[in-house]
Amino acid sequence: MEESHLAEVQRRRERFTKIIQRFQAEVQAGIASALVGGKPFRPPLPVRLAVRIPVLRNLQARLTAFGIKRVRLEHPELQSS
Repeated sequence: MEESHLAEVQRRRERFTKIIQRFQAEVQAGIASALVGGKPFRPPLPVRLAVRIPVLRNLQARLTAFGIKRVRLEHPELQSS
């Protein structure tokens, strides 16, 4: 595996990583503003459902770990025979 292969994976993942990070930052900002304002905080319904339903909880973890689109190398010379 060469450095160019790793650079390709990084390039392909970067946009999706930024989308996930932007979403996480917006959620955190909403929570922080509610707490600083002294208002009681209640997560939105989709968040409450995602925490309670195992399939949604697992999906959330996979999206955070692997991103929206999982990137794989597609170089024939790297594949095992």
